[in-house]
Amino acid sequence: MKRMFLTLLVSGFVSSYLPAQTLAQIGQDIITKNDVLKFKDQLQEAHLYTSSMTNDFLIQHLIDYKLTLKEAHSQMIEQEQGAKDAMERSLYAYYLNKLIDNKYKNKKFSDKEIATYYSTNPIMKIQRLVYAFNPSSKNSMERAKAQISVLRSEIKAKKISFDNAIERVADNSPLGLSGTFDKVALFALPPAEVVTIKDMQPLELSPVITFPNCYAITKILKIYPITSEYADSVNKILRDQAVLKAREKYFQSLRQKYSSIIKTL
Repeated sequence: MKRMFLTLLVSGFVSSYLPAQTLAQIGQDIITKNDVLKFKDQLQEAHLYTSSMTNDFLIQHLIDYKLTLKEAHSQMIEQEQGAKDAMERSLYAYYLNKLIDNKYKNKKFSDKEIATYYSTNPIMKIQRLVYAFNPSSKNSMERAKAQISVLRSEIKAKKISFDNAIERVADNSPLGLSGTFDKVALFALPPAEVVTIKDMQPLELSPVITFPNCYAITKILKIYPITSEYADSVNKILRDQAVLKAREKYFQSLRQKYSSIIKTL
């Protein structure tokens, strides 16, 4: 019955005494068209919105949201320490977003800045061969190192192809780690691999790379030129980096402001 009452208040069925922009009402609380548009914008910013989310779906979600808050307040949940902690975290995030993050929301970096970043963090196509070992066994590590070193030498001497080498180690390679990987961002690779291949040229073969439980060799097949799509992604990365720097500068100013009350034990 309660659900039916709420449904009758939605959209075209809203009682005539409500303001024109009101789409639903829960007691004295109302949901307006602006509430729905704001919620939609929030979902889009978080990349959670899909075209299947109709206005009615959004209204029903907001009804559930307000009813849940109403029930939580009725049980005085906000007085619990866990709720206070959650509200503090939300206030922290909201304040930093309002004070700093929003200033960079529409920041556009220059073509030169984007090209400079991309030159050291390109999108590429690579091949990787991985040979696993048991990190608790010295024999296993030595055997794996010897095997992958031999394979690297044979690939470099063009006695076998990289693909053939991958097939040879199939039984000793963790699923999904060996193979050809297209359009991968350099910064998204494991740190040890990034350090090893960042200055390599296409078709160059890396030295053996050591990981905690495997060895690897990597070959760059292609470095893609920057496109508008990649430029947009780089702009976002640079924007995020700028936000982090601005936050760090702000935190430093806070520490100076409140230095007299800061004590570390």
